[in-house]
Amino acid sequence: MRMGKGPPDPVRNCIVVNQSHSWLQIECEPGYSNGLQQKFHLDVYNSAVDHLQVNKSSSVAPKFSVHDLPAGTPFVLVIYASNEKGKSNSLAIVAHTSQNPLTDAEAAFMSKLSPLAGILLAALGTLLMIGVVGLAFVQIRKRRPQKS
Repeated sequence: MRMGKGPPDPVRNCIVVNQSHSWLQIECEPGYSNGLQQKFHLDVYNSAVDHLQVNKSSSVAPKFSVHDLPAGTPFVLVIYASNEKGKSNSLAIVAHTSQNPLTDAEAAFMSKLSPLAGILLAALGTLLMIGVVGLAFVQIRKRRPQKS
């Protein structure tokens, strides 16, 4: 048995379990700890500008939530474990935040636009029906002989 002999084994099966325009949530399975307390680390590299964006660690589990990230940006996520004997090999995965959603002003405009568009379409349909009925009425009057 290798108890207490060296650094922990690498994390495995890392996946991005959730993402939005400004945050990512990553979960992994821990590797064998070699009988020592281990700590898990996440380095988030912004691929667009090639620099370290965030560095986090957890002594509980290799599960991380990273907030306040720029929208529509690719990232390289480097995850590894460490203990008092050293650090494991790193595992890297690629993830990205989604594009920016509508701003509050755009969302307010769109929410007002939808009912307004419905009202305009209803008014246009009503005017069209009045026109068709009026035209039919005129045509019927033309065909009917007038009494004197």
